[in-house]
Amino acid sequence: MSTERWDDERLDRLADLIESNARAAREERQQLFEMAKNHDRLIESNARVIQALANAAAEAGEERQQ
Repeated sequence: MSTERWDDERLDRLADLIESNARAAREERQQLFEMAKNHDRLIESNARVIQALANAAAEAGEERQQ
């Protein structure tokens, strides 16, 4: 393993890389948050559709019994 000196230029590149990684992580976290919100809305929408279908099926069953 080679040993390199940590001069100012190398430290600056490392700091830039760390900042770039932190920025990318923040952006990914925001994207995941937005995806989770969309997922929750889709689940709620599906639940409403399923409830409406169940209600329609129950009404149809009642009508057949009458």
